[in-house]
Amino acid sequence: MINKRKRIFIGVFIVLTLFVIKWQGADYLNVRIEGLSNWDSFLSGVSYLRKYRSKKLTTSDSLTAYFKHQNIAYKNFHKNSSDSSIVSIGFVGDLMWIKSNWNNFLSPEVKSRLELYDVMFGNLESPIDTLSPVPGFWPDYQTYNSDPGLIRSFYSEKKQRNIFSALSLANNHCFDRKSEGLYNTMQFLDKEGIKYSGVQFKANNSEPYTLIEENGIRIGYYALCWGVNDSREQKISDIKINILPGIAPLDPKQVNTDEVAKILKLMTKDSIDFKVLSIHWGYEYELYPDLEIMKIAHKLVEFGADLIIGSHPHVIQPDEICYMNTYSDDSTSINAETNSFLIKHKLTDQSGIPRKALIVYSLGNFTTNMFTRECNKGAIQSIKLIRNRLTGKIDWQSPDIQYIYNTDSDPLTGKKKLLMWKDSATF
Repeated sequence: MINKRKRIFIGVFIVLTLFVIKWQGADYLNVRIEGLSNWDSFLSGVSYLRKYRSKKLTTSDSLTAYFKHQNIAYKNFHKNSSDSSIVSIGFVGDLMWIKSNWNNFLSPEVKSRLELYDVMFGNLESPIDTLSPVPGFWPDYQTYNSDPGLIRSFYSEKKQRNIFSALSLANNHCFDRKSEGLYNTMQFLDKEGIKYSGVQFKANNSEPYTLIEENGIRIGYYALCWGVNDSREQKISDIKINILPGIAPLDPKQVNTDEVAKILKLMTKDSIDFKVLSIHWGYEYELYPDLEIMKIAHKLVEFGADLIIGSHPHVIQPDEICYMNTYSDDSTSINAETNSFLIKHKLTDQSGIPRKALIVYSLGNFTTNMFTRECNKGAIQSIKLIRNRLTGKIDWQSPDIQYIYNTDSDPLTGKKKLLMWKDSATF
């Protein structure tokens, strides 16, 4: 018996030692499991855990300098606009499984902030299948199902409707409760009066994008993702998921943006004033967007996208402002160096119409039960739509950002809470 215990102890010690060696030497900066098989993902497990814990901090000096100028431009775009706002649009990142306190996790401060906007977008990265059990024990999951309180908590008595105008359902977790769970989620959102994009029945010839009309402005909303975790279910399901091929695993030769270009062209034909794409893309726990992802984003802007809202990395990444054609904005107070920088990186399209676009690569998590500080942090961003005095087209102004934080230990209740960052500085 003693010898058996010794052997077990030695075996456990050896396994732990090998794990520590593997942990210390893990090349977590390069590991990406998006699009890999379950077995290949398992083999990357130690490296991926380290990446989750440490986040990807390194990037090139040129990319850092690029986003430094972008940050200067972003901060100055809202200072001196004389145009009156027509519609305000807010957008947040991933709404994920939160484990507990489903009906009371939303702080009044966050709710009041969200109520300021005419239109609100987010990514629902969890089924809400009311016919399946909601897990509530393990700290995190590979597959999710959330309580209806995750969405119903955002009902606004002031607006007499849910704060969210539309949600993206196109993400890698959409089949976590199989096709039935996704169908039940769609039915749930219909009953709550919340529009959605990214999924539709294959036999349905309905409009491929979602239309939101506010104050006479027609906003087109189209969601898509890099892929799903359950590819087998995707093949047999009668629900179609909008996919952007070639991102996961990343292969620039396989990237195909034809479908998105077709949708944006259709929006133009339908006299859409402002075109919004919600894309579940990029790589988890990386603090800067990948250069290939940026190239895809620029191409989509050239196709006509005015706003791209990114999700999936679970951490906040910097934004990018793109000048199109001969666009200039004299209302801003950007310094000469940054203004020259933006002009130098100007994009063009066939229309020749001056405009600018905003690319939000990742807003981080909005609701989550993840462990690390960066994963518990998210952002509420917003823009105001205005009428450009020179072109008569819809333009945007006043980009604004407010940070939020998910905590399991609210000082007042000791329970799960979604707080404004200023209220969670002690965490």
